[in-house]
Amino acid sequence: MLKRTSLRMKLFVLITLVVIITFSIVSAIVSYRSITMAKEDAFLLADEISAKYSYEIKLALQAARVTSESLMTVFKTLIERGEADRDAMNEILQNSLRQKEYIISFCVAFEPNKLDGKDAEYAGQYPLYGESGRYAPYWSLQDGEIDVEPLEDFDNDVWYAGARDSGRGYITDPFFYEVQGTPVLMTSLVFPILNNDEFIGIVSSDMALDSLQEMVSYVNTSGLNEYTEIYSNSGLVIAHPDNQYFNKSAYAASVYNMLISEPSKAREAAEIANDYIKNHSGQDVDEGTREEYNNAVAFTENLVAYTDSPGTVSLDLTLLTDVS
Repeated sequence: MLKRTSLRMKLFVLITLVVIITFSIVSAIVSYRSITMAKEDAFLLADEISAKYSYEIKLALQAARVTSESLMTVFKTLIERGEADRDAMNEILQNSLRQKEYIISFCVAFEPNKLDGKDAEYAGQYPLYGESGRYAPYWSLQDGEIDVEPLEDFDNDVWYAGARDSGRGYITDPFFYEVQGTPVLMTSLVFPILNNDEFIGIVSSDMALDSLQEMVSYVNTSGLNEYTEIYSNSGLVIAHPDNQYFNKSAYAASVYNMLISEPSKAREAAEIANDYIKNHSGQDVDEGTREEYNNAVAFTENLVAYTDSPGTVSLDLTLLTDVS
């Protein structure tokens, strides 16, 4: 009797163990597949969101580009026909500004006396013209109000010099500019006006970038703890759900976040810093970018020393410009 009971108990235990092991294996497989499917869904969602907003941004930029090119063609034609009239041109700019909701301001600026040879006649006629009388009115729209002010001493500014020196359309990196007393982060689409292949001026359309910030703030990632951010061509963060990264370097922000959350990823961070150095080595850059480049070199050296001598060398995150 005891032997039969013992045998039954052994069979029960064995069957129970088989069931538990089988259940555990099935649960592990199901969990793994669920995690894999969740990741795949997350990547698909990210791709869809990126494609959607990329398309919207391209549409806005293309619309601003078409507007600038159209104005350039109109003003070039007026000059070629000897019909350039400052009052008429100002009316065209005002009317265009009222009709283009995606554009915050226009500027049409000419080289000295290249519009009508009458700069001296218009000198000091504020608010349209400054002391030089040069045609360079800056028309802006804020809260339904149109205003104008003359631009002066802009020949070496990036937005003007970029189109002049290249002879082609030029898109600026995001920058802050005061529009009717309010600092606005914007980008300018600038196109040169050529007369018989001679540069005589530019047409510039300015787009405010606050709409991009609103765009990424309302992205729904379905609780996946992810976010959307938008970069400029030079690597500036121009839209991010966290305002502290607004208009900051994408390189510095990504490395900073990586090391704050996981200091053990120092080698991976060093690779990112090295890639940044390689991509920017030997470039003719502005003072801010040059400072960031020098900081990246110093920070990479600091990372190498940190990984080679853990506990001896401390990470110097202050070398990540404008992040901390």
